[in-house]
Amino acid sequence: MMEVNDLRNFQRIAATCSMSQATRTMEYAQSNLTERIKLLKQELSVLFFLRTNRGVVLLSKGEKLLKYATVILAQINEIETYYKKMMLGHNAKNHISASRNPNKRWDQKQCLGK
Repeated sequence: MMEVNDLRNFQRIAATCSMSQATRTMEYAQSNLTERIKLLKQELSVLFFLRTNRGVVLLSKGEKLLKYATVILAQINEIETYYKKMMLGHNAKNHISASRNPNKRWDQKQCLGK
């Protein structure tokens, strides 16, 4: 399943045009990064990069994913920034945590006590 870090990794590879150069700025070994990109390719059934002896070339399907990734990552950053700022004035006892049960559908009425 695609993860946020997969989009971040994809974005870094596209920006550097190199798997090895992208790994220098990340916490992944190149083999791990290659594996995550391979899984992303399999999940979406799309070839994003063409590997050459000089690095990687972003293909048209990769350009499309890069556009989506840029928007999604900007929104995630906005969410994180909002909640970090919001929590600056609150102490730990005001934090709310939740776990998600993937087998249970969210019911707005139940959450609102209706």
